[in-house]
Amino acid sequence: MKPTLGRVSSRGVVPNCRTLDTVSVLALTCADGAEVLRLVSDFDPNDPFSRARPPGGARKRLTGWGLKGLAIGVARAKDREFFGDQAAERLFESAIARVGALGGTLVEIDFADFLEAGRMMFDGPWVAERVAALAGFLPVHRDDLLPVTRGIFEIANRWSAADAFQHLYRLRSLKRKIEATVWSASTGPSQSVRADAARRSRPPRNAQSAFHSSLRQMAR
Repeated sequence: MKPTLGRVSSRGVVPNCRTLDTVSVLALTCADGAEVLRLVSDFDPNDPFSRARPPGGARKRLTGWGLKGLAIGVARAKDREFFGDQAAERLFESAIARVGALGGTLVEIDFADFLEAGRMMFDGPWVAERVAALAGFLPVHRDDLLPVTRGIFEIANRWSAADAFQHLYRLRSLKRKIEATVWSASTGPSQSVRADAARRSRPPRNAQSAFHSSLRQMAR
């Protein structure tokens, strides 16, 4: 589960992009994940990004609605990328088939806007925010970094403050379009977008994980 920014305090977490960082919950079941989220969600006055927890809770909403009548947005088949992981592809197909069997309505959506937003995480001025988070570390330990990691940080210098604002404006436009896409797919009291799509190339597995994470962070 990827909580909304500020739902879970990030105080004490090694920063990546502080304006986007959120602590994820990994669990075997949705119910377990919802319970963990309930326990760790709270307002933290010492975290400037923390927000007050809304009333109710994920578990109550999850068990109260079920799947009947709920629309689930999924990326179009041509937009899904599993990097050659056939087991992951089979599990994904099995999962969406089960959603349908349990009464959910599957709605295919255009995933292009999600992909564009996700690419900004590694090919946009948010890379400079990563440098800001490690400003005291990088000058001293530059040569201690893995080449792929060092390469990401080094491209930060090509982005200006003006670039950051231009990309922020573009991201807001993409979010508005994504909101429209999500709401157009929704026929129930809520909606969920489950999409596993990424670049057509096959980067290393850590890059796969990072890219999927960036899609969730940038587009929410």
